[in-house]
Amino acid sequence: LKWMGIAYSGNTMRAGFWSDVSGVQTHRLEMLQKYKELNMRVCANHLALLPAQNRLVNGELAQQDKDRVDDFFAAYGNLFQIYEVANEPGLIGPISKAAVIAHTNYARTAKPGHVDLAAPGWAYNTWATNTANRKQIEDLCDLIGGHAYGPSFRDDPDGSFVENLRSQGPILTNGFPKDFIATEMGSNNFHSDYIGSPSQTHASIFDRIVRAHIAVSKHFLQHATHYKVDNAFEDFSLFAPINWNNSPNTQARAPGVGGEEPRLKTFRRLALAYATHGKPLPYTYRNNVTHQRVYFRAVDTGALPPLAGSGATSDKVLLNFVNFENVTRQINITVTMPQSGTWTGDRIGAGNTYSAARQSVNLSANPTLDINVSLPPRESVQYILTPPAGGGGGPGVGNLQMGKATFSQPGRGQANYWRTVTFPQAYSVAPVVVASPVGWNDGAGCAVRIRAVNKTSFQWQIDEWDYLNGAHPSETISWAAIEGGDYTLSGRKLTARKYGNINQNWQTKNFTTSFSSAPVVVASVTTDNNTAMVVPRMRNISGSSFQVRIQEQQSGSDFDGDTSGSGNHPNETISYLAIEPGAANDSSFKSGLLGGVDEVWEPLVFGGSYPGRFLFGSIQTFAGGDPVVPRHQLLNNTSVYFRVQEEASQDAETGHVDETIGWLIFD
Repeated sequence: LKWMGIAYSGNTMRAGFWSDVSGVQTHRLEMLQKYKELNMRVCANHLALLPAQNRLVNGELAQQDKDRVDDFFAAYGNLFQIYEVANEPGLIGPISKAAVIAHTNYARTAKPGHVDLAAPGWAYNTWATNTANRKQIEDLCDLIGGHAYGPSFRDDPDGSFVENLRSQGPILTNGFPKDFIATEMGSNNFHSDYIGSPSQTHASIFDRIVRAHIAVSKHFLQHATHYKVDNAFEDFSLFAPINWNNSPNTQARAPGVGGEEPRLKTFRRLALAYATHGKPLPYTYRNNVTHQRVYFRAVDTGALPPLAGSGATSDKVLLNFVNFENVTRQINITVTMPQSGTWTGDRIGAGNTYSAARQSVNLSANPTLDINVSLPPRESVQYILTPPAGGGGGPGVGNLQMGKATFSQPGRGQANYWRTVTFPQAYSVAPVVVASPVGWNDGAGCAVRIRAVNKTSFQWQIDEWDYLNGAHPSETISWAAIEGGDYTLSGRKLTARKYGNINQNWQTKNFTTSFSSAPVVVASVTTDNNTAMVVPRMRNISGSSFQVRIQEQQSGSDFDGDTSGSGNHPNETISYLAIEPGAANDSSFKSGLLGGVDEVWEPLVFGGSYPGRFLFGSIQTFAGGDPVVPRHQLLNNTSVYFRVQEEASQDAETGHVDETIGWLIFD
């Protein structure tokens, strides 16, 4: 995937996990974990419908097939984002329309909330040639599908582009109403393009079908990286056959047909130009490239939001150099990196093997970086760079990682009461973890409770006050993890710590670094030593210290069985981040204080745009003694609304005096 040029920036891969071949796929979990490590979106598939269609009961899947789907979602559902309901039905088998509909209907109810359903990759055979038949299934799905090889995408009938126009149109004014995913597209050795150069007819048709899918599809997947049946005819491959027991460095690219341009060279050129995502970095050309068909793209993938379900993120900066011409071209660039320091990683360019194409690099930025690249005809070069380690500011500081997680909280005592988040990169020691306030999809008073923080993961739940039933509709939270320590993050002092002896009594904690004024402190309870819900409360925050305690609900009918109404609670761990108020030097985050917050929604304008929307906030004051939690709603790139919410275990009165909320927003 790194050699293909699509790693780290949220591009899509297909995981062909069909149940009838599970016996030869013994490393499914490891593969999905590797996709997550490379920040790849995944389209998975599972239920083999040929045997399942013979077991349908009144138009529904048999229980054994429902169980297969349930087991698959339970085992892998947090590691993929798209689920394909069938593969080329009407051609393979043929699989019946009834089986596809039964599978789709069940998947709609069984899938995790973050997973989108993809209509089949149509091959337009038998019943699937009929537009109405296909649309009946597409209407049940979130994405439309279609396979294409060579020039077939433009065929009428039976071309994926034309047939999707037919089923979704016939007139479209702003693209397809649903995203189009092509889970198979590419060219075989026999496909030719007679519109192009006679000397490159096979390479030209591959170039043409990739460009076509860049133009009209949201996700497309080349079929296939390794798919060679024979030398003369059946070969779709980007790569030569490989001995999987050998080092990946020995991998060779498949040669072009008859000495033409290899498919991998074409694919990389287009991927680096059109399929690299992230926050654009500023750059200037230092040489004259006027009227040359060359291209440079620099992105920070750390600005991408985490992928749904897996929470996959990346900290890589990608620098892409592309030459579309038939002569050698030079590109000299000055690019402004997110931070100063030594950036390490790979330079991947021309070469018939991965070892020949890849070399390790160490590049010094201050924070600008000069790179000069000579590009042979139609070649491309990509730098995949990891941020400097240590306290220089930016993504590498303390291995700061962030993500989002979504959960519908079941009632107390039910299964799956706690959910696990796995860090994209493991820590050497258990990090400090904090979570955002809960949004407002439901008005029941609640906060995020965290436990079981270790080097690779943590668990969390939406914890409602004990007098409530505990069940809570779906909410999305942000989380942040960082190694405990003192740092400078993009020009702002930050300290991250955790204390394990916090109970209902006020305690004074000194910051391990000094602030010139009171910092913003965001805190979370990160243990579950007692079942009663508690929230952190703080007061008297200064540049050198703050006071902290935990607080239960007022009523004596605590969930832990304490009926005294004392609020006594065993020691819990409080984790916190304290950061200087203000904006980051690179505009990647901002923090501040919002005063005058009571039970009425109070607007906050960030004074900048933060598309990542990683929002954190904690109450900084103890103006009112009644137990309260911060809540937020209507979060967008530039603003949010906050309020404080009292619990009502003792009485129905929930008015509260003004408190101050400390907030922190990351892009």
